[in-house]
Amino acid sequence: AQAAAAAAKARETWDRRGRPKKLIIVRATSIDAITNGSLTKRTPRSGSVTLQALGRIVPNSFLTIDGDTANLNAAVVLTPQTTLDISGVKTLKLGGGDSPTEAAFLYTGSGRILVDGVTVTSANKDGQPLAMSSQGRPYIVVSSRGRFEATDSVLSDLGVQPTGTDKGDPGISYNTDSTGALVRTQLLRNTTGAELSKSKNIKLEGVTAAESWSDGLLLQGDIGTTLTDIKAERNGGNGVTVTGESSEREIHNVTTSGNHSYGVAVVGQNKAQVTNINATGDGAGGVRINRCTDCVVRDITTADQPIGLYMHVNSTNATLQNLQMTGGRRGIVAEKTTKGAMITNSTID
Repeated sequence: AQAAAAAAKARETWDRRGRPKKLIIVRATSIDAITNGSLTKRTPRSGSVTLQALGRIVPNSFLTIDGDTANLNAAVVLTPQTTLDISGVKTLKLGGGDSPTEAAFLYTGSGRILVDGVTVTSANKDGQPLAMSSQGRPYIVVSSRGRFEATDSVLSDLGVQPTGTDKGDPGISYNTDSTGALVRTQLLRNTTGAELSKSKNIKLEGVTAAESWSDGLLLQGDIGTTLTDIKAERNGGNGVTVTGESSEREIHNVTTSGNHSYGVAVVGQNKAQVTNINATGDGAGGVRINRCTDCVVRDITTADQPIGLYMHVNSTNATLQNLQMTGGRRGIVAEKTTKGAMITNSTID
C-alpha cells in the first residue's frame, strides 16, 4: 500500500510538470527517480542535496559527473523545505532536444536552488548548446515561495521560444511570491534572459543580460527588486522592460547597448523613478516611457540613439532632469498625447 501511494504521488507530480521522460523529485526525506511516469527508485535522504550526492543515487542515464562537468538528463523538482546546491563543478549541462519532454528543467517548487561559480547551460546529444528554436530547451522556474540564488555564475542557452498559443519559457522565471538573487551573473542567449513576475525582494547585482531572443530582463509586477550595475546588450527586444502592476519603484543603474528595440522601456507605471541610465546605440532608442503618470526620469545619458527619450500613449506629468544626449537622430520625442512634461537642466547635442 505504501509503495502504491508513493508511485501515485510521483506520477501526480510527473503529470503536473509536463510528463518529462526522466524526472528527479527531491523530497524532505527521500529522492524519487521517475522514468516515463513510473517510480523506478526511492532513496532515503537528509540535509541539502548536492549534484555529487544525486550522482550517487540516481541512474547514470539521469546524471553523470566527469571531472568538473556534470551532465543532467532529467528534470529536477524540489518539494518544500529542500535545497539543491549546484557547486563543486565548473559546468552543468542540462540535456534537451526537440520535444518538451526531453528538457532537463530545474523547478524549485517551494524549495531552494543555489548556484555558485557554475556555468549552467543546455546541451544536445552531442554536448553542444541547443538551438534557440528547440522546443526541448531546458529552463529554470522559481515558483511561489521558492528561492533561486546564483553567484559568480553563467546561465546560458536556456528557455523555450513562444509558438502559437504557447507563451514559451524564459531562461529563468521568478514567479509570484518567489525570491532570490542573481549576483555577478551572466544571462547569455536565453529566450528572455530573466523574467520577474510578481516576485518579491529579488536582488540583481552585477547582472549582464546579453543576446537574448527577446528582452534581456522583463520586470512585471515585481515588488522590492533592487538593481545594481545592470548591463543589457544585444538583446532581441528591449534591454530592460518594466511593466505589469504599477508600483512606486526605482529603475536605475542600467547600462544598455546594441539592443534591437529600446535600452529601457517603462510601461504603465505610476510615480516610477527612472535614474542613472546609460544607453548607447540601441535599435529604436535609449529610454521609452509609455502610459506612465508622475514619473521622474533623471540622470539619463544616451549616445547615438535614433531617439534618446520617447514619451507616448498618455504619459502624464513626467519630470525630466539631467539628461545628456549626444549623437543619433532625435533627442526627445513627446508624442501628442503626452501631457505636462517638465524638462530641466539637460543638454541635447
